[in-house]
Amino acid sequence: MTQAWPQHTVISGEGITDAVAGVLQTFNVTLYDSGNNRLTVGGDTLTVTFTPAQSKIEIFDRKDGSYLVQYLISKAGSFALSVSTNLDTEFKKTSSVIVVPN
Repeated sequence: MTQAWPQHTVISGEGITDAVAGVLQTFNVTLYDSGNNRLTVGGDTLTVTFTPAQSKIEIFDRKDGSYLVQYLISKAGSFALSVSTNLDTEFKKTSSVIVVPN
């Protein structure tokens, strides 16, 4: 069985809009094919960035078409979050994350 190429990305969870400085935050990434069917295997390459670059990021492949992203931003401010899959910027997802002081 050939794995479908992700055509649709959903990011969800509190960590895509709000965070607390110095506290580990999380959000989920779920991938779908062009027919809007959830992918059922992992192995895709996720690129997650924050601008300005002030974070430590870890990505965990759940091997079911979904991924857990953990990050830590050490100082308060407004950050732009960007998530892309397999270096494909056409389906990139973005969000603004407000980080409040701890």
